[in-house]
Amino acid sequence: MTINSLINQAHKAAVKKGFYKDDRNIGELLMLIVSELGEALEAHRCGRMCNDDIQVFLSDRKKNGFSILAYEGYIQGTFEEEIADAFIRLFDLCGYLEIKIKTYPKLEMLCFKNIGQELLWWTATLANLPSFIEYYKENDITKEIQEISLLVKRMEIFCKSYNIDIKKHIKAKMEYNETRPEKHGKEY
Repeated sequence: MTINSLINQAHKAAVKKGFYKDDRNIGELLMLIVSELGEALEAHRCGRMCNDDIQVFLSDRKKNGFSILAYEGYIQGTFEEEIADAFIRLFDLCGYLEIKIKTYPKLEMLCFKNIGQELLWWTATLANLPSFIEYYKENDITKEIQEISLLVKRMEIFCKSYNIDIKKHIKAKMEYNETRPEKHGKEY
């Protein structure tokens, strides 16, 4: 499954769950991504890691079908799940803005020494994006699209370097989200 197909899936799921009944505020969407990064750091600080539990969950799901209890027992609240949430929210934003992610193969050489520092880098990148919020429909946002594409690629490489199969986590979280009520029971 490609990143751009995950973008389409994430945005369609958000629309289906009622998140787009009203106009969306892009600054709010960016902050929701940042909030997931804060939750990821807190999960990491508390040692809530999924490790191989994703494989156990997927194996169980293959045998018995999707189980909310199994998801909540193996995956919910872990560092990997929160990173998957950040990806899903970022993908939803990309779908909303009709952004297609470009590839950057030279980034594969990145080295990540500190998780908190890396999450801060992602947050700073997101914080610099609001400059185009008011103008994205009327103006050329090529620079911002490149920044978002670079962020997605950097997030992918980070996950790979920490042996996180992020696509499995994203798919599992999206499957879990299908079981949740409209707007996941929240205002927005």
